[in-house]
Amino acid sequence: MSKMSGIYSITNTVNGKRNIGQSMDIRNRWNGHRGQLRRGFHPNRHLQAAWNKHGEDAFVFEVLEHCAPENLDEAESRLIAAYRTTDRAHGYNMMGGGHAPRHSEESRRRMSIAKLGKKRGPHSEHTKMLMRVAKLGKPGHPQSEATKAKISKAFRGSKSPNWGRHIPASVRLKISQSETGKIISDVTRAKMSAARMGHPVSQETRDKIRKALMGNTNGAKHREGADDQETCGCSNVILNTSLGERESA
Repeated sequence: MSKMSGIYSITNTVNGKRNIGQSMDIRNRWNGHRGQLRRGFHPNRHLQAAWNKHGEDAFVFEVLEHCAPENLDEAESRLIAAYRTTDRAHGYNMMGGGHAPRHSEESRRRMSIAKLGKKRGPHSEHTKMLMRVAKLGKPGHPQSEATKAKISKAFRGSKSPNWGRHIPASVRLKISQSETGKIISDVTRAKMSAARMGHPVSQETRDKIRKALMGNTNGAKHREGADDQETCGCSNVILNTSLGERESA
């Protein structure tokens, strides 16, 4: 048997109330409704309550209009409005029909009443911190140094989202290559130094750092630069002394 699309009504013969809907396969849709109602799990609580009260024999299924699939939304909305089935005195529909359904006046009133007097509970400190982190860098949400320090402290150690994660060697290599050659400003170096103050470093970490710096040409260049500065400093002292002696003479 071919499928039939159109608008149907589940009608309560005791009081005349209807639940109007649309379907691409009306016969199969009625089987679906009836199965949910029999099990007591129909999504429409008004229809389910009426079914429980009056019994299955009190309801009939009827086709109100046959129409093409592209006209289902318009026909459903029109018939729901015509039979006024969103009004509890006339029907069981909770919305106005169509694929962009509108809540009935009663549904909107119930939702409004349900929200009256409800206050959102206070956010936990962790949630507040996550909200601050989400706003970092966004225009109009500047963060004070104190707030930044709190955020940094809150995500240290086991609280870090990366805690316990294993980074593959290939990823570590890419990170290392991306950082190679970057110049760190004196301001950044000072901030990094201040952030590490008081942070205990294990002997194992010290050994790893020492091993990593062995043969590092950057470290050698830094030491050579320091030696040059010291030499220049001594030359200046000698030069100034000589000039002073000449002036005295």
